[in-house]
Amino acid sequence: MSVDARGQGRLFVGVDGGATKTRVVIGDQKGDLLAEGSAGATNFQVVGVERATANLSSALASALALAPAAGNSAFLGQVVVGIAGLDSPDDVPPIFSVVSHALAGCGISADWQVVNDAVIAWAGALGGEAGGIVISGSGAAALAVNGRGEVSRADGLGHWLGDEGSGFEIGRNGLRAALRALEGRGPQTALAAQLQSLAGGEIENWVTRLTVTEGLAHKTLTGFAPAVVEAGCQGDGVALGILVEAGAALAATASGVLRQAGLTERPLLATVGSLFAHAQPLRDVFCRAMTDRLPGCQVIWPRLQPAEGALLLARRPELLPRGVLAVANTDYFEGNTLESVSVG
Repeated sequence: MSVDARGQGRLFVGVDGGATKTRVVIGDQKGDLLAEGSAGATNFQVVGVERATANLSSALASALALAPAAGNSAFLGQVVVGIAGLDSPDDVPPIFSVVSHALAGCGISADWQVVNDAVIAWAGALGGEAGGIVISGSGAAALAVNGRGEVSRADGLGHWLGDEGSGFEIGRNGLRAALRALEGRGPQTALAAQLQSLAGGEIENWVTRLTVTEGLAHKTLTGFAPAVVEAGCQGDGVALGILVEAGAALAATASGVLRQAGLTERPLLATVGSLFAHAQPLRDVFCRAMTDRLPGCQVIWPRLQPAEGALLLARRPELLPRGVLAVANTDYFEGNTLESVSVG
Protein backbone atom coordinates (compact mmCIF):
# COMPACT_ATOMS: atom_id res chain seq x y z
CA MET A 1 0.00 0.00 0.00
CA SER A 2 1.34 3.40 -0.90
CA VAL A 3 1.72 6.14 1.71
CA ASP A 4 0.07 9.55 1.55
CA ALA A 5 1.97 12.18 3.51
CA ARG A 6 -1.14 14.20 4.37
CA GLY A 7 -1.93 11.89 7.27
CA GLN A 8 1.69 11.70 8.42
CA GLY A 9 2.97 15.29 8.43
CA ARG A 10 6.30 15.89 6.77
CA LEU A 11 8.30 12.97 5.44
CA PHE A 12 12.06 12.49 5.61
CA VAL A 13 14.48 10.36 3.59
CA GLY A 14 17.57 8.51 4.76
CA VAL A 15 20.01 6.82 2.37
CA ASP A 16 22.81 4.37 3.06
CA GLY A 17 24.95 4.30 -0.08
CA GLY A 18 27.65 1.68 0.33
CA ALA A 19 30.27 -0.04 -1.78
CA THR A 20 28.07 -3.12 -2.13
CA LYS A 21 24.47 -1.93 -1.97
CA THR A 22 22.26 1.12 -1.43
CA ARG A 23 19.28 1.27 0.93
CA VAL A 24 16.71 4.08 1.07
CA VAL A 25 14.20 4.57 3.90
CA ILE A 26 11.35 7.06 4.16
CA GLY A 27 9.91 7.98 7.55
CA ASP A 28 7.65 10.45 9.27
CA GLN A 29 8.27 13.07 11.96
CA LYS A 30 7.97 10.48 14.74
CA GLY A 31 10.65 8.32 13.17
CA ASP A 32 8.32 5.56 12.01
CA LEU A 33 9.53 3.76 8.89
CA LEU A 34 7.00 4.03 6.06
CA ALA A 35 8.79 2.72 2.98
CA GLU A 36 12.16 1.47 1.79
CA GLY A 37 13.97 0.52 -1.40
CA SER A 38 17.33 -0.93 -2.36
CA ALA A 39 19.72 -1.25 -5.31
CA GLY A 40 23.42 -1.76 -6.07
CA ALA A 41 26.45 0.22 -4.91
CA THR A 42 26.58 4.03 -4.71
CA ASN A 43 30.32 4.30 -4.04
CA PHE A 44 31.52 6.07 -7.19
CA GLN A 45 35.12 5.03 -6.45
CA VAL A 46 34.09 1.40 -6.96
CA VAL A 47 31.40 1.52 -9.68
CA GLY A 48 31.93 4.94 -11.30
CA VAL A 49 29.74 8.04 -11.28
CA GLU A 50 27.28 6.86 -13.94
CA ARG A 51 26.56 3.51 -12.28
CA ALA A 52 26.41 5.08 -8.82
CA THR A 53 23.83 7.59 -10.06
CA ALA A 54 21.73 4.86 -11.67
CA ASN A 55 21.81 2.71 -8.53
CA LEU A 56 20.84 5.59 -6.26
CA SER A 57 18.00 6.52 -8.63
CA SER A 58 16.77 2.92 -8.63
CA ALA A 59 16.77 2.66 -4.82
CA LEU A 60 14.98 6.00 -4.49
CA ALA A 61 12.41 5.07 -7.11
CA SER A 62 11.55 1.78 -5.41
CA ALA A 63 11.00 3.56 -2.09
CA LEU A 64 8.99 6.35 -3.71
CA ALA A 65 6.72 3.77 -5.31
CA LEU A 66 5.56 2.95 -1.78
CA ALA A 67 5.52 6.56 -0.61
CA PRO A 68 4.86 8.65 -3.72
CA ALA A 69 4.02 11.77 -1.69
CA ALA A 70 7.69 11.96 -0.68
CA GLY A 71 8.38 13.27 -4.16
CA ASN A 72 6.15 16.25 -3.47
CA SER A 73 8.14 19.15 -2.02
CA ALA A 74 5.07 20.22 -0.04
CA PHE A 75 5.39 17.09 2.10
CA LEU A 76 9.11 16.32 2.02
CA GLY A 77 11.59 17.52 4.62
CA GLN A 78 15.32 16.97 4.67
CA VAL A 79 17.09 14.18 2.75
CA VAL A 80 20.30 12.85 4.30
CA VAL A 81 22.57 10.56 2.29
CA GLY A 82 25.51 8.63 3.68
CA ILE A 83 27.93 7.56 0.96
CA ALA A 84 31.07 5.46 1.10
CA GLY A 85 33.77 7.39 -0.72
CA LEU A 86 33.19 10.90 0.66
CA ASP A 87 36.60 11.20 2.28
CA SER A 88 38.15 14.46 1.05
CA PRO A 89 37.27 17.66 -0.83
CA ASP A 90 38.33 15.91 -4.05
CA ASP A 91 35.33 13.60 -3.64
CA VAL A 92 32.83 16.46 -3.44
CA PRO A 93 32.27 17.15 -7.18
CA PRO A 94 31.51 13.54 -8.22
CA ILE A 95 29.27 12.98 -5.19
CA PHE A 96 27.44 16.25 -5.83
CA SER A 97 26.84 15.03 -9.37
CA VAL A 98 25.63 11.57 -8.26
CA VAL A 99 23.17 12.80 -5.66
CA SER A 100 21.86 15.88 -7.45
CA HIS A 101 21.17 13.98 -10.66
CA ALA A 102 19.62 11.00 -8.88
CA LEU A 103 17.27 13.14 -6.81
CA ALA A 104 16.31 15.32 -9.76
CA GLY A 105 15.72 12.25 -11.91
CA CYS A 106 13.26 10.97 -9.32
CA GLY A 107 11.46 14.30 -9.12
CA ILE A 108 12.60 15.00 -5.56
CA SER A 109 12.80 18.69 -4.77
CA ALA A 110 13.97 19.12 -1.18
CA ASP A 111 16.94 20.17 0.90
CA TRP A 112 19.56 17.42 0.96
CA GLN A 113 22.91 16.75 2.53
CA VAL A 114 25.54 14.05 2.01
CA VAL A 115 27.99 12.80 4.64
CA ASN A 116 30.37 9.86 4.85
CA ASP A 117 28.56 6.58 5.51
CA ALA A 118 30.41 6.17 8.82
CA VAL A 119 28.50 9.20 10.15
CA ILE A 120 25.08 7.70 9.49
CA ALA A 121 26.30 4.36 10.85
CA TRP A 122 27.22 6.12 14.12
CA ALA A 123 23.86 7.92 14.26
CA GLY A 124 21.96 4.68 13.81
CA ALA A 125 24.13 2.50 16.03
CA LEU A 126 24.14 4.82 19.04
CA GLY A 127 21.00 6.88 18.39
CA GLY A 128 23.09 10.04 18.27
CA GLU A 129 24.71 9.46 21.68
CA ALA A 130 28.38 10.01 22.48
CA GLY A 131 30.50 6.96 21.72
CA GLY A 132 32.13 5.16 18.85
CA ILE A 133 31.52 2.67 16.10
CA VAL A 134 33.81 0.33 14.23
CA ILE A 135 32.72 -0.88 10.81
CA SER A 136 33.76 -4.07 9.07
CA GLY A 137 31.92 -4.67 5.83
CA SER A 138 33.29 -4.19 2.33
CA GLY A 139 35.56 -1.58 3.88
CA ALA A 140 36.59 -0.82 7.45
CA ALA A 141 36.58 2.37 9.49
CA ALA A 142 35.97 3.72 12.97
CA LEU A 143 34.34 6.94 14.09
CA ALA A 144 33.76 8.44 17.54
CA VAL A 145 31.79 11.46 18.69
CA ASN A 146 32.33 12.89 22.16
CA GLY A 147 29.89 14.77 24.37
CA ARG A 148 30.82 18.08 22.73
CA GLY A 149 29.85 16.79 19.31
CA GLU A 150 33.48 16.62 18.16
CA VAL A 151 34.25 13.80 15.73
CA SER A 152 37.33 11.62 15.35
CA ARG A 153 37.94 9.11 12.55
CA ALA A 154 40.34 6.29 11.84
CA ASP A 155 40.97 4.20 8.72
CA GLY A 156 38.24 4.31 6.09
CA LEU A 157 41.13 5.03 3.75
CA GLY A 158 40.12 2.67 0.98
CA HIS A 159 41.45 -0.70 -0.03
CA TRP A 160 44.80 0.50 -1.37
CA LEU A 161 46.22 1.74 1.93
CA GLY A 162 43.52 1.13 4.53
CA ASP A 163 40.38 -0.88 5.26
CA GLU A 164 42.24 -3.09 7.74
CA GLY A 165 39.99 -5.90 8.93
CA SER A 166 37.49 -5.36 6.10
CA GLY A 167 35.76 -7.87 3.87
CA PHE A 168 38.06 -6.77 1.06
CA GLU A 169 41.20 -7.47 3.10
CA ILE A 170 39.84 -10.77 4.42
CA GLY A 171 38.89 -11.88 0.90
CA ARG A 172 42.25 -10.80 -0.53
CA ASN A 173 44.18 -12.56 2.22
CA GLY A 174 42.05 -15.66 1.70
CA LEU A 175 42.78 -15.72 -2.02
CA ARG A 176 46.49 -15.16 -1.41
CA ALA A 177 46.52 -18.07 1.04
CA ALA A 178 44.70 -20.25 -1.49
CA LEU A 179 47.22 -19.39 -4.21
CA ARG A 180 50.13 -20.15 -1.88
CA ALA A 181 48.60 -23.52 -1.01
CA LEU A 182 48.04 -24.44 -4.67
CA GLU A 183 51.62 -23.53 -5.56
CA GLY A 184 53.14 -25.38 -2.62
CA ARG A 185 54.54 -22.26 -0.98
CA GLY A 186 52.10 -22.14 1.90
CA PRO A 187 50.12 -24.39 4.24
CA GLN A 188 47.17 -26.39 2.94
CA THR A 189 43.75 -24.85 3.37
CA ALA A 190 40.17 -25.51 2.29
CA LEU A 191 40.32 -22.11 0.59
CA ALA A 192 42.36 -23.65 -2.26
CA ALA A 193 39.39 -25.74 -3.40
CA GLN A 194 37.15 -22.64 -3.13
CA LEU A 195 39.50 -20.72 -5.41
CA GLN A 196 39.66 -23.57 -7.94
CA SER A 197 35.87 -23.66 -8.08
CA LEU A 198 35.68 -19.89 -8.48
CA ALA A 199 38.35 -19.72 -11.19
CA GLY A 200 37.12 -22.75 -13.09
CA GLY A 201 40.55 -24.35 -13.08
CA GLU A 202 42.24 -21.57 -15.12
CA ILE A 203 43.67 -19.51 -12.32
CA GLU A 204 46.20 -17.42 -14.27
CA ASN A 205 43.60 -16.33 -16.84
CA TRP A 206 41.10 -15.68 -14.05
CA VAL A 207 43.55 -13.42 -12.22
CA THR A 208 44.23 -11.49 -15.43
CA ARG A 209 40.52 -10.96 -16.09
CA LEU A 210 40.05 -9.31 -12.70
CA THR A 211 41.60 -6.09 -13.99
CA VAL A 212 39.58 -5.88 -17.20
CA THR A 213 36.23 -4.60 -15.88
CA GLU A 214 35.98 -1.57 -13.59
CA GLY A 215 35.24 -2.65 -10.04
CA LEU A 216 35.50 -6.38 -10.84
CA ALA A 217 38.62 -6.98 -8.73
CA HIS A 218 37.15 -5.19 -5.71
CA LYS A 219 33.87 -7.08 -6.02
CA THR A 220 35.61 -10.44 -6.47
CA LEU A 221 38.05 -10.06 -3.61
CA THR A 222 35.35 -8.80 -1.26
CA GLY A 223 33.07 -11.60 -2.45
CA PHE A 224 35.59 -14.21 -1.31
CA ALA A 225 35.31 -13.09 2.33
CA PRO A 226 32.26 -15.32 3.08
CA ALA A 227 34.30 -18.36 2.00
CA VAL A 228 37.03 -17.36 4.46
CA VAL A 229 34.46 -16.85 7.23
CA GLU A 230 32.85 -20.22 6.58
CA ALA A 231 36.18 -22.04 6.50
CA GLY A 232 37.36 -20.28 9.64
CA CYS A 233 34.17 -21.09 11.55
CA GLN A 234 34.60 -24.75 10.51
CA GLY A 235 38.10 -24.88 11.97
CA ASP A 236 40.37 -24.31 8.95
CA GLY A 237 43.55 -23.03 10.57
CA VAL A 238 44.60 -20.71 7.74
CA ALA A 239 41.17 -19.10 7.44
CA LEU A 240 40.86 -18.79 11.21
CA GLY A 241 44.21 -17.05 11.34
CA ILE A 242 42.97 -14.49 8.80
CA LEU A 243 39.88 -13.77 10.91
CA VAL A 244 41.96 -13.47 14.09
CA GLU A 245 44.29 -11.00 12.38
CA ALA A 246 41.32 -8.95 11.15
CA GLY A 247 39.73 -8.83 14.61
CA ALA A 248 42.97 -7.60 16.17
CA ALA A 249 43.39 -4.92 13.48
CA LEU A 250 39.85 -3.67 14.03
CA ALA A 251 40.45 -3.44 17.78
CA ALA A 252 43.54 -1.30 17.15
CA THR A 253 41.48 0.99 14.94
CA ALA A 254 38.57 1.23 17.38
CA SER A 255 40.65 1.85 20.50
CA GLY A 256 42.66 4.48 18.66
CA VAL A 257 39.63 6.46 17.58
CA LEU A 258 38.07 6.35 21.07
CA ARG A 259 41.29 7.71 22.57
CA GLN A 260 41.40 10.46 19.93
CA ALA A 261 37.91 11.52 21.01
CA GLY A 262 38.85 11.45 24.70
CA LEU A 263 36.40 8.60 25.36
CA THR A 264 38.39 6.42 27.74
CA GLU A 265 36.04 6.00 30.73
CA ARG A 266 33.68 3.08 29.96
CA PRO A 267 33.06 4.30 26.39
CA LEU A 268 30.19 2.92 24.33
CA LEU A 269 31.29 1.16 21.15
CA ALA A 270 29.04 -0.45 18.54
CA THR A 271 30.24 -3.09 16.08
CA VAL A 272 28.74 -2.43 12.64
CA GLY A 273 28.83 -4.46 9.44
CA SER A 274 28.42 -7.94 8.04
CA LEU A 275 31.77 -9.31 9.25
CA PHE A 276 30.93 -8.67 12.90
CA ALA A 277 27.51 -10.24 12.37
CA HIS A 278 28.67 -13.41 10.62
CA ALA A 279 32.29 -14.04 11.67
CA GLN A 280 32.03 -14.97 15.34
CA PRO A 281 35.77 -15.76 15.71
CA LEU A 282 36.57 -12.26 14.45
CA ARG A 283 34.18 -10.61 16.92
CA ASP A 284 35.41 -12.76 19.81
CA VAL A 285 39.02 -11.73 19.16
CA PHE A 286 37.91 -8.12 18.74
CA CYS A 287 36.07 -8.03 22.08
CA ARG A 288 38.98 -9.60 23.98
CA ALA A 289 41.42 -7.16 22.37
CA MET A 290 39.20 -4.19 23.26
CA THR A 291 39.12 -5.31 26.90
CA ASP A 292 42.93 -5.42 26.89
CA ARG A 293 43.35 -2.11 25.11
CA LEU A 294 40.59 -0.11 26.82
CA PRO A 295 39.30 -1.77 30.03
CA GLY A 296 35.66 -0.96 30.73
CA CYS A 297 34.75 -0.42 27.06
CA GLN A 298 31.13 -1.44 26.46
CA VAL A 299 30.88 -3.28 23.13
CA ILE A 300 27.30 -3.44 21.84
CA TRP A 301 25.35 -4.30 18.71
CA PRO A 302 23.88 -1.35 16.72
CA ARG A 303 20.50 -0.07 17.84
CA LEU A 304 19.50 0.89 14.30
CA GLN A 305 20.88 0.32 10.81
CA PRO A 306 22.83 3.06 8.93
CA ALA A 307 19.89 4.04 6.68
CA GLU A 308 17.79 4.63 9.79
CA GLY A 309 20.69 6.67 11.15
CA ALA A 310 20.50 8.87 8.07
CA LEU A 311 16.77 9.20 8.65
CA LEU A 312 17.44 10.27 12.25
CA LEU A 313 19.86 12.97 11.06
CA ALA A 314 17.28 14.14 8.48
CA ARG A 315 14.74 14.58 11.27
CA ARG A 316 17.23 15.98 13.82
CA PRO A 317 20.04 17.79 11.96
CA GLU A 318 21.36 19.21 15.24
CA LEU A 319 22.80 15.76 15.97
CA LEU A 320 25.26 16.00 13.08
CA PRO A 321 28.78 16.06 14.57
CA ARG A 322 30.95 19.16 14.26
CA GLY A 323 33.65 19.29 11.61
CA VAL A 324 32.13 16.67 9.33
CA LEU A 325 32.73 17.06 5.61
CA ALA A 326 29.34 17.43 3.96
CA VAL A 327 27.91 18.12 0.52
CA ALA A 328 24.58 19.88 0.19
CA ASN A 329 22.20 21.20 -2.45
CA THR A 330 23.28 24.70 -1.42
CA ASP A 331 26.72 23.93 -2.88
CA TYR A 332 27.21 25.23 -6.40
CA PHE A 333 29.60 25.32 -9.30
CA GLU A 334 31.27 28.50 -10.49
CA GLY A 335 33.30 27.54 -13.50
CA ASN A 336 35.51 24.75 -12.21
CA THR A 337 35.14 25.66 -8.53
CA LEU A 338 32.76 23.93 -6.16
CA GLU A 339 32.01 25.48 -2.82
CA SER A 340 31.45 22.69 -0.30
CA VAL A 341 30.48 22.90 3.34
CA SER A 342 32.05 21.51 6.47
CA VAL A 343 29.59 21.32 9.33
CA GLY A 344 30.72 22.87 12.61
